[in-house]
Amino acid sequence: MNVSVDNKGFTLIEMMIVIAIVGILASIAFPSYQNVVAKSRRQDAMDVLTGLASALERYKTVNNTYEGAALGGDAPIYPAQSPIGSGTKYYDLVINHVDASSFTIQAEPISGSSQEGDGLIELASTNQRGWDEDDSGGIDSSEHVWN
Repeated sequence: MNVSVDNKGFTLIEMMIVIAIVGILASIAFPSYQNVVAKSRRQDAMDVLTGLASALERYKTVNNTYEGAALGGDAPIYPAQSPIGSGTKYYDLVINHVDASSFTIQAEPISGSSQEGDGLIELASTNQRGWDEDDSGGIDSSEHVWN
């Protein structure tokens, strides 16, 4: 009498191969995911800077000057951090320079946040934009672009 045993399921070797493949894929995908998240947060800060620039333009329309729009370097005409609303903040918004006819605003990564070391983002009233991509503390001539 021949009894045939029909085994169903996976062997330990097959399971280990699947786990190894998933591990390899995760090790490739996770850093890419982190880069995409950082870029998304940076883009949000750029959008918020553009909104702050619009608020400064509205202020100038009413007051015929940018001066007085911000006292002490913060932004009372607009939220002081990005992203706007609730949740974890990644950038401080700073009005770096303001006079009667021009301004320079910056989004600085908050120390201790996951964006720390990402470099400051800058927007001027002349619409000149910059991102300190190498986080050197200043925006070089090659960094006058938002990526």
